[in-house]
Amino acid sequence: MVNVTTVNPLWRHSERPAIGVYVGRWCLLTAIALAVHGVAYFVFGYRPVTGWGLVFVQAVNLSTFLTVWPAWIEGRIRRNAPRFTSGDCPEIEIRHRESGEILLTVGEEELSGVDLRGAKLARANLVGVDLSEAKLQGANLDSALLIHCDLDDANLRDAILKDASLYSSHLSGADLRGTDLRGANLTHANLTGALYDERTWWPRGFHPEKRGCIRVDAAEDPSIESSTQTVVERPTGMLGEEATECAEVVVLRGGQLP
Repeated sequence: MVNVTTVNPLWRHSERPAIGVYVGRWCLLTAIALAVHGVAYFVFGYRPVTGWGLVFVQAVNLSTFLTVWPAWIEGRIRRNAPRFTSGDCPEIEIRHRESGEILLTVGEEELSGVDLRGAKLARANLVGVDLSEAKLQGANLDSALLIHCDLDDANLRDAILKDASLYSSHLSGADLRGTDLRGANLTHANLTGALYDERTWWPRGFHPEKRGCIRVDAAEDPSIESSTQTVVERPTGMLGEEATECAEVVVLRGGQLP
């Protein structure tokens, strides 16, 4: 028998809150709204022109909105979270953050250390997922939800993370060389020991050194090695030894030009 569960640790061991939780939240917000009006009346002498009945209705409407809207957002995150299918062929389905469309199916039991190089995961819902040590070189994670996501020691070289939400995510020791993080939300993200270089794009006003990131220059990068070779070319349509040209070409591993 196939069992489908979520792999999101934020929701894995918890069901949707009971209706009493939402009722209690609504009552609390209504009481706060009425208390604010009471303070305005007794302390500042504010007297509503429309009468207290309409003030109460407004307070109820406000508390209802502040209760229903977060519950709807939370429900959508739960509904579109990555799902794990157990059985003879375990799989993980990564879904679109809004539509719930399956963006990628991974034939693994966990996402830690998974190979997702070049994967197209724009606007994916990966809230709270463990992607530590994952290979995400060149992956497209544009506008993806990566809140509370574990990306420790992940390889994100040349990945696209524009406008991605990385709130409270863990990126300790991650490789961010060449990563596009323009517009990304890095509030409360742990970036201690994360590597970056001159090709890394950061959000406007972001200071990586103050967040514990380590800059790696091309000369210090052991993965980029240069070698020199001589190439002999004979242009087409020309004869004779004088037509032979030698060109010295510098090849840089890693796609870098001199």
